[in-house]
Amino acid sequence: MAVADYKLTETDFASTGAEALPDKVIGQAEYVKGMIDGPSKDVIMPKYNGLIDELVQELAKVLKNSGAQILDG
Repeated sequence: MAVADYKLTETDFASTGAEALPDKVIGQAEYVKGMIDGPSKDVIMPKYNGLIDELVQELAKVLKNSGAQILDG
């Protein structure tokens, strides 16, 4: 994927978080906690981690093409 493909959009959050909660929630603490944590775990974390992986791969390509020595570790 290209780096730009990791941008967050409104549709990424359409069915998650507080916006997706019903107006009245009674006796459903675990459900509410899951809906509040959902966006960060289900949307932000995968895109952020994917972006980091993509940037590391691109940097490795640039360094390799430049003749720089890449050290493991």
